[in-house]
Amino acid sequence: MKLKNVLLSFMLLIGVSTACTAKQPAQVKLDVQQAVEKMNKSKKFIIVDVRTAKEYYDGHVENAVLMPMQEMDTMAEKILPNKKQTIFLYCRTGRRSNIVAQKLIESGYKSVYDIGGVMDKGFTDAFKIVK
Repeated sequence: MKLKNVLLSFMLLIGVSTACTAKQPAQVKLDVQQAVEKMNKSKKFIIVDVRTAKEYYDGHVENAVLMPMQEMDTMAEKILPNKKQTIFLYCRTGRRSNIVAQKLIESGYKSVYDIGGVMDKGFTDAFKIVK
């Protein structure tokens, strides 16, 4: 009887520790070509520019919405209400988009892609930039 209780306790402990360490989905870093291919295959997605408003208005990807990294905490739920929607993030160099991608995943977003920055090779060739 004691052995049975010990085994049950041990199994319960393993189950709880496994559940606590379950991994969240990892962000996916895509290069420009991969991003374009994924966008062409996706039915519904949103492109989010996480740069400052000034950077955005100086030129941004056509149809991209602005959500500056510094305002993400207050704007994310308004701009991105569907946590299952496919989201493509970009900034100038890829640093801010990487940070925002991690925060969105931690907040429960399921399909987040960091496509880097407008300074990445081929970015402005692949995406139409508008002012």
